[in-house]
Amino acid sequence: MYFKVYSVVRILQIAVKCLLTSQSDWLCLNKGLCFFSNLSSVSVGVAFMLRPGFVPDSYSFREIVQGHLASLEFVYQGFHLTLFNVYAPSESGARNDFFLTHLVNYFHTLFFDQCICIGGDFNCTFESNLDRNTPEPHPESHKHISCCFSSLVLLDAWRMQHRTASQYTWCRCANGLITLARLDRWYINSTFRNVLMSCNIFSSIFSDHHLVVLGLSSSQLPQISAYWTFNTSLLEDCFFY
Repeated sequence: MYFKVYSVVRILQIAVKCLLTSQSDWLCLNKGLCFFSNLSSVSVGVAFMLRPGFVPDSYSFREIVQGHLASLEFVYQGFHLTLFNVYAPSESGARNDFFLTHLVNYFHTLFFDQCICIGGDFNCTFESNLDRNTPEPHPESHKHISCCFSSLVLLDAWRMQHRTASQYTWCRCANGLITLARLDRWYINSTFRNVLMSCNIFSSIFSDHHLVVLGLSSSQLPQISAYWTFNTSLLEDCFFY
């Protein structure tokens, strides 16, 4: 099975500047299963929207930090996948607290024996020399997210396939200057790097952020041995009984 995450599950970071702001607007646009976490029906938040007709064998939605972090775990044709939707606060102090208090602590409690993909708007870059056309204005946020994802061995899906390229997902024009940055990214745990088939950036008409599409293939899942080997030396251990 090969599928693009956006084709099956769309993850959204809903901002007040987005053309479709209210939850009802998005529900009218998408006829499949929808899961929202926002501060109100017309405020910033995160959402998962499943393609109409796509019904997982099982699924579980969890709101972790209201309006900023949520997860959707599902099984489809034997493929067990957990998606995390991140919308980091735009204000520097709140963002640093979000990374340290919530993102780092929560992700360190996860068991990475299944495919985990973390996507969203992180409002800072990981490799500022490649991911921005200006110096990183949020060095503390950069440090926190770099330490967190490096310690968990989470890989930047787009960067894995575009090692030295520069492409941006966000643009701002102010005071005659154009600022470009790749704020929106997908990460995947390194154990399941083989399931990554593609990761590409496309323009979007609904937002000032571009669309990042992730493609996965369950046929590339790591093989688990069907045999269990007993340690026979335990038979000679009197304390084992």
